[in-house]
Amino acid sequence: MKNCAIVIPIYRELNAYEKFSYDILKSVVKDKDIYIVCGNKFNVKLKENVERFDDTYFNSSTDYSRLCKSYEFYNRFSNYKYILIYQLDCLIFK
Repeated sequence: MKNCAIVIPIYRELNAYEKFSYDILKSVVKDKDIYIVCGNKFNVKLKENVERFDDTYFNSSTDYSRLCKSYEFYNRFSNYKYILIYQLDCLIFK
């Protein structure tokens, strides 16, 4: 079992602040597996592992909350001991 996965939910193109947050994450966290979580139809332009879920989970914050409470979501990362869900409206520091 691996130690920790960092999961970044994305439902639209990143704005400048979100891109900055993503870049900071990449520079600080170099030894963890990073995954982009998005809908099936979303065109991911970031070079990360991608886990796709049904697009209905990305229509509203209520739908996204449903995803975060689902067995399907956690089962995708069951080979990790911990999951950090990293929202791009935050910053991580060393």
